[in-house]
Amino acid sequence: MPAPAPAENGVPRSELQELQFKSQQVTDESLESTRRMLALCEEVCIHLSIYDYNKTLMFHLIY
Repeated sequence: MPAPAPAENGVPRSELQELQFKSQQVTDESLESTRRMLALCEEVCIHLSIYDYNKTLMFHLIY
């Protein structure tokens, strides 16, 4: 196993600290991924609403 990475103050991290640090990184990346997915879903919802509205307008214009 590689030596623990030094912390910001120059003191090496313990194995537990290194695992906690990596765990926090993965958690942060997962949260950011979830935020991006929610933003994408909101954007799709907006576009579908606009499409549905336009389709309704066209229906009323035709009939």
